[in-house]
Amino acid sequence: MNIKYFNIAKEVSKLSDFKRIKIGCCIVLKHEVIATGYNTKKSHPLQAKLNHLRFNDHFDECNHYIHAELRAILSCRDIDLNKAVLYGYREDKFGNMQMCRPCDACLYAIKQAGIKTIYYTTKDGYVKEELVY
Repeated sequence: MNIKYFNIAKEVSKLSDFKRIKIGCCIVLKHEVIATGYNTKKSHPLQAKLNHLRFNDHFDECNHYIHAELRAILSCRDIDLNKAVLYGYREDKFGNMQMCRPCDACLYAIKQAGIKTIYYTTKDGYVKEELVY
C-alpha cells in the first residue's frame, strides 16, 4: 500500500458532483498512475448494464450514474491491467473517510479488466483485498 495513491484518489474525489458522497480512485501500474475516476451524475450505458448485478428487484428504479472505478477502467481500455492496482477513496460531506469497497457491478468490471489487487478506505483506515477469480 502506498498512501500517495490514496491522496491522489482523494484529490480526484473532489471532482465529484455529488454533495453527500465523494468517491475517487486511481489505477496504478508499475508505480505510475495510469487512470483516475470519480463518481458523477452522468450516466453511462455500461454502468446501466452492470447495475443488474447491484439491483435485481429495483433495477428500473435505480439511476445509472457512473462510478469512479468504472470511469477509471474505461479510460484505459487498451492497457493490460493484470499487474495494475486500484485504489479507492471515499469521504462523506464532513470530510470523514468512509467504506469504499467497490459495489458488485464495479467488482465485476475490475475483474474483467484483469485487476487482482485493490485497496480502499474504511471508517477506520485502509484495506487491501486480493480478488479471487
